[in-house]
Amino acid sequence: MKKIATHDSATGEKSKNFLSFVFSPFAKTQTKTIKEQYEYGCRMFDIRVKYVNNEWYCAHGLWYSKRTALDILEEINNFEETCYVTITYEGNKDNIFVYTEFI
Repeated sequence: MKKIATHDSATGEKSKNFLSFVFSPFAKTQTKTIKEQYEYGCRMFDIRVKYVNNEWYCAHGLWYSKRTALDILEEINNFEETCYVTITYEGNKDNIFVYTEFI
């Protein structure tokens, strides 16, 4: 069975702040929320994360989501059908660390 996937899946979510909103036209690759993508048949999500102000958010460049990455991942986990997720770190490579609560 073929699966529908989206690229930078969380960019359909609302922007966190004004700066994220300003960069939305350059960073957003989706116009639908995660839930809407699921309702349209998507079962594979490409999630990019960034650590901002002591919290993980979905991100793409200077854009990041209003909802936390954990909220979005929990939403995907609660969908009726099995979904696949790839998670990519979207931060500064010099500041990579393991945050065990997130994992």
